Amino acid sequence: MSLLAPCLATAAHKHVPMCQQNPSEAIRNNVFGTRTLAELSLEAGVQSFCMISSDKAVQPASIMGATKRMAELIVADLGRSSITTKFLTVRFGNVLDSAGSVLPLWREQIRAGGPLTLTDERCERYFMSIDGAVGLVANVIGLGEPGTFVLEMGAPRRLIDMARDLMQEMGLEVPIRFIGLRPGEKLTEELFHGGDLATTPVAGVYQVIGDELRRPSPDAMLDLELACATCDQDEAVRMLWALVR
Repeated sequence: MSLLAPCLATAAHKHVPMCQQNPSEAIRNNVFGTRTLAELSLEAGVQSFCMISSDKAVQPASIMGATKRMAELIVADLGRSSITTKFLTVRFGNVLDSAGSVLPLWREQIRAGGPLTLTDERCERYFMSIDGAVGLVANVIGLGEPGTFVLEMGAPRRLIDMARDLMQEMGLEVPIRFIGLRPGEKLTEELFHGGDLATTPVAGVYQVIGDELRRPSPDAMLDLELACATCDQDEAVRMLWALVR
C-alpha cells in the first residue's frame, strides 16, 4: 500500500571539520545514507521525498559540501525516472541556534570572559531562524513539485558583526581571537551557481532552473562505496571529488 505522507530526509553529518577528518564516514552517511532513504521511499510509494541540502554544496570546497552535492545528484537522478514519488532538494545556509551553530559556543566564550574565537574578519554567511527554515521547507514540500529549491535568506552577514551584536545583547565585551579558516572552509558561500532562479507560488522560495545535475556513474558509485567500506580514505576522497567536479 502506498504511503501518502511526504518523506523528509536529512541524513547528514554537517560539521565541516569533522567531515574533513572522517571522509569515509561522511560519504557513507551523507551520500549512501541519502541514497538508501530515497530508494526505500521510492519502493514504498512515498508521495514526496525532500533532501535538505546546504549552500556548501554549491562549488564545494569541503568534504561536507561535496557529499551534499553528491546527494543532490542522486536525488535528481531518481527524480528523472520516478512517476510515483516526487524528489526535491531544498538548499539553504546556516540556521541560527541549530545543532552545530556557532552562537551557543560564542555565548559560552563570552560568559567565560573570552576570547571569542572567529575564523576570519572577512568571513560571512547566510543565516535564518529555525522557525523560518522549517516553515519554508514545509511549504516547498506542499508545492508538490520536483526540482531544486533555495530559500530566501537575505544578504549574507559578516560573522564579526554578529559577534559584536551578541556581546552587546549580553552586555559583556570580550576580546576576539582570529584563528584562521579551517580546512574546507570558505570566506563566503553561495546559494546557487549556474542556471537561474525562478519564483514559485510560495514567497521566499525559488526554484533553480538550468543547474547541471548530471547522472552519477553507477560504476563510479560502486567504487566509491568500496573505498569507504575498506576505509581507503585517500581513494574515497579522490573519487568523491572526481564525481562532483
